[in-house]
Amino acid sequence: MVCNRGCSGARSYSDGKMTIPMKTRWIWALAVVVIFAAAAPACTVPTFRYALERWPADAYEVLVFHRGELSEADQAAVKLLEDISEAEEGDFANVAVYTVDLADKEVEKEVAKMLPAAAEGKLPWMLMRFPRSHRIAESLISAPLSAATVKTVLNSPKRAEIVKRLTAGQSAVLVLLESGKGKVDDAAAAMLTTELKKLETELKLPELVPPGLELPPDLQLPKLRVAFSVLRVSRNDPAEKLLVDMLLRAEPDLADAKYAGEPMVMPIFGRARAMYALVGEGINPENIGEACYILIAPCSCEIKEQLTGAGIDLLVTADWEEALGGVMLSYLRLPPLMGMATSAPATVPTTAPPSAPAIAPAALAAADEAPPSTPATEAGLLGNVLWGVLVAMGVMVILVVGFAIALKYHNPQR
Repeated sequence: MVCNRGCSGARSYSDGKMTIPMKTRWIWALAVVVIFAAAAPACTVPTFRYALERWPADAYEVLVFHRGELSEADQAAVKLLEDISEAEEGDFANVAVYTVDLADKEVEKEVAKMLPAAAEGKLPWMLMRFPRSHRIAESLISAPLSAATVKTVLNSPKRAEIVKRLTAGQSAVLVLLESGKGKVDDAAAAMLTTELKKLETELKLPELVPPGLELPPDLQLPKLRVAFSVLRVSRNDPAEKLLVDMLLRAEPDLADAKYAGEPMVMPIFGRARAMYALVGEGINPENIGEACYILIAPCSCEIKEQLTGAGIDLLVTADWEEALGGVMLSYLRLPPLMGMATSAPATVPTTAPPSAPAIAPAALAAADEAPPSTPATEAGLLGNVLWGVLVAMGVMVILVVGFAIALKYHNPQR
């Protein structure tokens, strides 16, 4: 029997050798939590900056269907897509490009079936699909391949403006997707502007450099700021059709007819990641404040899960590496408690993890050659040592008590 409510009576877990009561399992679990909590590093980087550094946007898939060799003009269009999708420096677009030669007998039938029947006589044909992680089956673009279509895919005036503001250091750009009702849209824009100015003065950034972390004296950290702005986008602007289509698919029902006459607000942050949408009456000070607070707060697993579980990555062209200013703030970590994880002094790692761009400058390497600790840092490390000793003693007590209880239940006659 499985009890999902407040049932009484002891339940036991059997490992085949001895029976460990439920309350003893909790003691062991608590010990594990204490150990990992003591050794775990803390992130002090605000979410919007962490996302800019460490959350690469998922790639949109562009399939080019053709039969036989492409013309020079078509090859140039494909090359433009390939070059910007593979760029290691400068402007980069989050697209993955595939060419499908229908004359090749090895082409999978399922892939060939993706070509619309009406496109058969109009090859080469370009099909653009959402990133697979977003699980959206419909295509964004289905049109004959041309240089003009490729340019439409890669950029637009409003998307370029979003990138400009984010790379200039704004925490988020709140895109107001207009309803088409002038007075309603103007009122929403005015309220947004007022609230964002208020939040810019009320919200405070977390302390970037944790106490006890010693940085090279010549390392210049970027000056982060709390800054928001409003960008209005018309649903009927032909130049922004792709942007509108992406935004309306950030959530499953945003494109429904019942929301067609409602304004929508979506905060865009990091590498052009759109958050969940605020619609109609949901565009209010409370919801706006909550969304902005999340972006300013120190990044955490809970926040990441919340932000990556809803919303969508926009397809944009940007030089994100340049926007970082050569420094990865997400490298900054609280030093682990001495004696619990490592005895090494606090430093700044010099290389990015495999999932992040390796863009740390040579200045960060100087952290490994930092001068001996000053009295202030020695005092901080001493505090870490004492705290580590106390935690270790507490863990030992928990382990001894847990082991004693386990033996008691294993040998009830005693």
